[in-house]
Amino acid sequence: MAALMRLGVPPLETGRRIEWMRTMRSDGSGIYDLDVSRLERHLGHPTVVIPRAELITHLARQLLEGTIQFGRAAIGAAAADGSAILQIDDGSELAAEVVLGADGHRSVVRRFVSDTGPARPTGLIAWQGVQQSSIPLAASSDAYYIRGRNGWFGLMPAGAGRLQWWFDLPEFETATVPANERVAWLQQRFDGWARPVPEVVADLDQASIEPWRYVWHPVPRQLTRGRVVILGDAAHAMPPSLAQGANQTLEDAWVLTDALTQHDDAALALRSYQRRRRHRAAFVARAARSSLALSGLPPWTEMISRRVPVPLGTRAFGAFLKTMSNSL
Repeated sequence: MAALMRLGVPPLETGRRIEWMRTMRSDGSGIYDLDVSRLERHLGHPTVVIPRAELITHLARQLLEGTIQFGRAAIGAAAADGSAILQIDDGSELAAEVVLGADGHRSVVRRFVSDTGPARPTGLIAWQGVQQSSIPLAASSDAYYIRGRNGWFGLMPAGAGRLQWWFDLPEFETATVPANERVAWLQQRFDGWARPVPEVVADLDQASIEPWRYVWHPVPRQLTRGRVVILGDAAHAMPPSLAQGANQTLEDAWVLTDALTQHDDAALALRSYQRRRRHRAAFVARAARSSLALSGLPPWTEMISRRVPVPLGTRAFGAFLKTMSNSL
């Protein structure tokens, strides 16, 4: 939200404001709570769950008509004297002062800037979705993250009576489950878990389950080459264990916009972006793929977390968020 504000994006009229984040074990015992409304007062920005498609649509509406060209695919990038080249699948080339590669973890632009090979799997996959729900939690401001031996479960209200939910699972265990049997498989696997897991599983729409493989890229030493630059997952693909994929992309966008605004020379602006973003993005990517982020707190850490007062834990988390953000 801080990055969107700095980019000058008008406020969204969608999504759901979160006031509490509750982390629990599968038997219902609490691990720790975060007072997200306190974070909002401390940091100056709300925490809002926004369906990704709605965020992308909102951003696209801010662009000049004709900015986006459909039906054309980039297949590579190249450098030229004083400009950059984008190579298109129809054999044509587009010359520009700067080429921005924001084309995801399969980025073709990254191959030109810093080819470190394909993104690497973490071994985890999410079965996730956003759907209309009659469960009272859909109208609440509480988010849940629940841990057990059989996996992780996450739940957040997404506004307009919708729930965003996800199950983090070992990829090898889900590979052979037919698409039309996923709900039954989840019901069996998460049987006996505390509320709200049974209510959510019973309410699942089979067609809304979307498998999402968790991958990561080593963040390259250079995010730029000549007048070509990479950002978002093209630069630092990471698993969503810290919910930082889209956030870090927006951070990239703001820092790059700010650098291009401050410097008339594009090459100087790209060096500024490199200096301001590379180390911070690399820190976040390392944290997101760490064993702690992927597997959760060890038992001794959970015991300590339960004893930390909510205001203190919330303030510590706010400080952690600041280390991940140029905007804050």
